[in-house]
Amino acid sequence: MARRRLLLLALGALLLAGCASTQRRGERALSAGQYNDAIHLFQAVLAEEPDRLDARLGLGIALYKVGAWADAALTLDEVLARAPSERPALLYRGLVAVQQGEDAVAKDRLTRFRDSTRLPRFAAQLERALRVLRGGGDVSADTREFIATSLEDLVRSAREIEEARLAVQRAYAHMEESLGEIELSRAPDETPTEFTARVLRVLGASAAAASDLTGLFEIARFSDHPMDEDDRRRAIASVRRVEAEVAPR
Repeated sequence: MARRRLLLLALGALLLAGCASTQRRGERALSAGQYNDAIHLFQAVLAEEPDRLDARLGLGIALYKVGAWADAALTLDEVLARAPSERPALLYRGLVAVQQGEDAVAKDRLTRFRDSTRLPRFAAQLERALRVLRGGGDVSADTREFIATSLEDLVRSAREIEEARLAVQRAYAHMEESLGEIELSRAPDETPTEFTARVLRVLGASAAAASDLTGLFEIARFSDHPMDEDDRRRAIASVRRVEAEVAPR
């Protein structure tokens, strides 16, 4: 009996691991724009785990991307029934409603998404879109597609900027950790700039990298200046140069 129970537990673990792997493949397919593949992969996950919210959300977004708006609406409504504040579900359910002419639903979902985020440009763009939708008369399908696409692109751009900002901050933290391993830790009362100045007096080849990374970090941490993929790559390259300098020889 005990062996059978252990076997069942092992099989269950394997099934869950398989679902997790399939979920990751679905997410990669969605990110790569392979929407039909993503649909099949998310459906496979849900066949094994019907209550899995991330798979249902991914399925809803993929269905939207292939223009299956009715199915996308149903799937995203299921997500929001269980997680009313799920931001991507609010966004894409709102975009579905824009495409389908459900203007009251679009206003509700997109306004709730706006209120749950700190995206001033999205708020301004949404207000312009809502003015068009409530302006009276028929709104053409092309106009609806333009509104939905512009809102989606704006959110994607903001997300990429935030991801770059966080990547720079993580890179700076990693540099501090690496320097701490050779007893160059930042003092509690030392600003990043002061810390870098002290590092410059000690390090050689990586001094410029430390200085560059500190400048990026201060922009990421203390300003609203947009950051991009080039900034992220510069930060990672700077960390590698610092690590190469402080690595034991």
